[in-house]
Amino acid sequence: ANHEALAALHRLVLEALFEKWDNDVSGYLNLKELVEVLTTYKDGMEKNAIKRAYQKLKFFRKYYADNPTLSKKEFATYIETIAAEISDNEADFDSLVTFLIARNEDSCLEQTRRTARRRWLHDIQRAAETSSSSLEFVYKSVFQTLFKDAEAHGDNKKISSSIALLRRNNHRPERGEYFLHYVACTLEDAPYVLNQALYRDMGVSFGAVDDGKPLHIIKVQDHGRVHIWNCHRDKINGSFVVIPLKDQHNRVFGVLGIDTLRDHCDNYFTAHEINFYQGVAKAFSIAYHHVRVRNDILKVVDSAVLNYLFRCAETSEVIFTKTYKARHICVPLRDLTGRALAVLVINLDLQTQLLAHEHRGLLLTLKILHEACNTITKETAGAPQIWILADRGNEERRAKLLFHQRMLQELKENINNLSDKSLEELKTSKKPPLMTHDVLRVVLHILQPKLDVENITWDDCRNVGA
Repeated sequence: ANHEALAALHRLVLEALFEKWDNDVSGYLNLKELVEVLTTYKDGMEKNAIKRAYQKLKFFRKYYADNPTLSKKEFATYIETIAAEISDNEADFDSLVTFLIARNEDSCLEQTRRTARRRWLHDIQRAAETSSSSLEFVYKSVFQTLFKDAEAHGDNKKISSSIALLRRNNHRPERGEYFLHYVACTLEDAPYVLNQALYRDMGVSFGAVDDGKPLHIIKVQDHGRVHIWNCHRDKINGSFVVIPLKDQHNRVFGVLGIDTLRDHCDNYFTAHEINFYQGVAKAFSIAYHHVRVRNDILKVVDSAVLNYLFRCAETSEVIFTKTYKARHICVPLRDLTGRALAVLVINLDLQTQLLAHEHRGLLLTLKILHEACNTITKETAGAPQIWILADRGNEERRAKLLFHQRMLQELKENINNLSDKSLEELKTSKKPPLMTHDVLRVVLHILQPKLDVENITWDDCRNVGA
């Protein structure tokens, strides 16, 4: 218990330390700059411990070992590893944290800017949590955040922005395997940008997709390869930034574009602005996948969740209620933290009473449904999951078939758990037990979809078992 409490304390301390070092609220730290500071710890006496921790960090990051930035989780792992390499003494961890705090004293301006930016990024996440299954409020919150930052911390420059998602190019494969589909943009650019398709042979945005790094065109007018959607502009002056959008596996799934082509003062983007835009991209990615998970769960339960009740969603508890026409059971579908993502509403006639086997069947169905939802949320959190019925290339099909996958797994476990005695009773029974004939016909239909199971008699089932 003491070890768990200490680990929880370390996690809180390192999260606060990360946010203090993340001056531009990008969601990442520059690894090289951090190592340079760490090598001066105790006048360089702990350099060997820091080198050993760095090698372990590269092993922890596996395929992204050479990434020049650190996420919050990687930063915590790195600092914990350094402290452990120095000694197992808690005082060494405290000393290292104190050193890093002292080496990152920021100005009042930086504190104010950081506080405002964190609040705006929180608004993006909040938009995802309160916007049902639509991304419209998330897009709007992203653009509002960019406008506010440009006004408060970007010399009041006028900006335009867009969000484009990678799509597989099935209609024009000669122009590349993927294209960028522009799903959202600032209002003034909507007639020219919205729903447009950018192919690999158009412009520079695929450079950010391929490299996974921000792309900054300081002077668009001198570059020559930036694709301009509005060909009626009087002149083309300004800067253009492309930020890759990455999922939890560090895979690029789109881009966030920001430009100053509407600004007439030749304002360019500074380093702290570009760093913050990476934070916006990360916040959008989290919000986007939050909504995607919710939509995937909606596909799992089909249309049953369309009438979910706010009370069940807010309390995340099962609710029993009654109207003048029917009785309702409202079951929350929770994420990994226990919060309700959606609500399944089961309607029963006022006079209907579930039989014992129906009640057990309902509980089993809900159990399978929750397991299917957990598979989706765990994969989104980064934990690898086993998918049987659909390939990774078809996200929508995978979500729809997941419930059936869990049913098949449950069926397999039940069959494996049948005792020899139970099987013998089924074989010798001249009259099938309640529901057994129907269940066996369903199983045969699953195993052999082309089989005419409606005409299979109980004797046929017994012969199959024999």
